Amino acid sequence: MNWPLLSLLLVLPFAGALACLLLPWPRAARALAIGTALATLLAALSAVFAFDAADGGFQLVEKHLWIPGLDIHYHVGVDGLSLLFLPATALLFAAALVAGDRSPRPAPGLYYALLLALEGATLGIFCALDTLLFFFFWELTLLPLYFLVGVWGLGEHGRAAAMRYVLIMLGGGIALLFALLLVTGDGGGFDLPSLLAADPDRLPQGRQLAIFLLFLIGFGVKVPFVPLHTWLPSLALGGPATVTALLVGLKLGAYGLLRLALPLSP
Repeated sequence: MNWPLLSLLLVLPFAGALACLLLPWPRAARALAIGTALATLLAALSAVFAFDAADGGFQLVEKHLWIPGLDIHYHVGVDGLSLLFLPATALLFAAALVAGDRSPRPAPGLYYALLLALEGATLGIFCALDTLLFFFFWELTLLPLYFLVGVWGLGEHGRAAAMRYVLIMLGGGIALLFALLLVTGDGGGFDLPSLLAADPDRLPQGRQLAIFLLFLIGFGVKVPFVPLHTWLPSLALGGPATVTALLVGLKLGAYGLLRLALPLSP
């Protein structure tokens, strides 16, 4: 029997987030959050050990129809590019929870729940093999980050930094969505392995250039490239130190460029 390791990896942080919301005791919520992060790290390491390095394709694949009318699937898997992002991400979140604020105010249970939700959405980005599922997880990271920075940041500076971050990321998300629609608009579907296996020259060079520039904007805001970096100084000054460390440590923009931009618009 093949265990759904990646689904377990994705469910653990969200389940832990829900449990943290239900705990009225701050110390218990923190202990549960750290325990969930360590369990997620263990699941990520299990995925690494289950991976066959001799096989160059996607492994640990799970695929289930999600939205039948649009042919969108819950399709997850990892290859050599995405595999090590899983334990690295899980380790980063575990370290942030251990070293972070022991008694965040207000609502510590909500604070830990949002951190775990952010971890789950981030891991989903590295596992998604359907381009719209990838986009769903990509945008899902905005919700916990907005509240983490706006509520637990430094007063007005935190709220301003949260709003700036979300607005810039929404602009990048629009560019990313248009890029994905241009890639799949010729009937190629949303299945990422199929798109990667297809001949990229099926798309005219002008269209490839437009796709690449849109990807560059969509992922560049996360890297962040100049002049798309203006959210970072304000967030570093106004946001919680734990959140700033996570955003600096997570390499979502670079991963997106390697995973989608370069192979789909060479």
